Amino acid sequence: MIWPEGESLKADEWLAVSGEMGVERVGGVLRSVVIAERVQPIPKPKRPFEP
Repeated sequence: MIWPEGESLKADEWLAVSGEMGVERVGGVLRSVVIAERVQPIPKPKRPFEP
C-alpha cells in the first residue's frame, strides 16, 4: 500500500481505501501495490471477515 502524503493512521482502525493498482520494485522483485488516493475511517463491520 502506498499512502497519500500526510495521511496518518491509527492502530486497529478500519478503513475504506480507493485508488489504483500499481507495481513497485523491491529488492529487484516486482510486487503489486495499491496506490491509495482516498482513505476514510469507517466503523468496524458487524461481520468483518465475511462478505
